[in-house]
Amino acid sequence: MKLAEALLERSDLQKRIAQLKHRMGQNVKIQEGEEAAESIDSLLTEYNAANKLLMKLVKRINKTNASASFMDEKLIDAIVTRDCLSAKIKAYRELYDAAITRQHRYSRTEVKYVSCVDLSWLQKEIDSFAKDYRILDTKLQETNWNTELLD
Repeated sequence: MKLAEALLERSDLQKRIAQLKHRMGQNVKIQEGEEAAESIDSLLTEYNAANKLLMKLVKRINKTNASASFMDEKLIDAIVTRDCLSAKIKAYRELYDAAITRQHRYSRTEVKYVSCVDLSWLQKEIDSFAKDYRILDTKLQETNWNTELLD
């Protein structure tokens, strides 16, 4: 199995576990005299089995990421770089949004606010980070489809 396939399977398992949690929550209490739509015991059994599969799969993914090479580093290091770039983009976008928010002035006596950051420069930084992110993410995706998942 390729690493990319394992990542897709992990995503599916995470969604399935979330759905099972939701179904358990909907069936944990019923009105007196009625029956639950689904058995909590069977839902818990299915939930525990899915959780066990997820744990095994995540361990294999982590082992593969820590062992596989990516350019001049390990794959796990490139993933950390990508995640940090993503966080940086988010922070800069939030800063940009906060700086560009227009104030609503109703009278001339109200306080006027001015931006403390060059919005043009900030947008160029965001665009540059986003480009770096896309390039790195594309290379990571390619590597994921070419890397065998370790046991």
